[in-house]
Amino acid sequence: MLDRDGAAELYPLATTDRSIWKVFEDLRKRSFSPRDLFAHIEQVGGYLKGSEIGKGGGAANGAAMFRFGRSTGFLHGCLVAAGIPYQEIRPVAWQRAVGLVPRKKGESKSQWKGRIKQHAQRLFPRLTVTLSICDALLIAEACRRQKSNFAIIS
Repeated sequence: MLDRDGAAELYPLATTDRSIWKVFEDLRKRSFSPRDLFAHIEQVGGYLKGSEIGKGGGAANGAAMFRFGRSTGFLHGCLVAAGIPYQEIRPVAWQRAVGLVPRKKGESKSQWKGRIKQHAQRLFPRLTVTLSICDALLIAEACRRQKSNFAIIS
């Protein structure tokens, strides 16, 4: 979460439905009104790659895609139940909003993720930025820049 001034507050990774909902409950118990919060959720498309389309060595099978879709839907439901407004944001939009140079031709996925992490570390020098949180921090920062009158959840 980012406040209006860009100070970040990190929550431990929630791994169950109950622990995810608890984050929203905790926000509601604090001084935040749902009207003072806004969330961005990254808009991603589903894809089948590999054996599912006849190329062998599938990267995302149907079961994995189903779990991802279920988790995303659950987050949408939590936001609605908590009364927190939100919108989806495409990767290219949040990357542009925080000044991240697009993935370069020939740049490996690990190089690209490393560059995202470094960019987040520059924007949040007081935090220890990891690969697991760098996207969320940058999505939240993009949202903060667009919605400066809200505290931001990403």
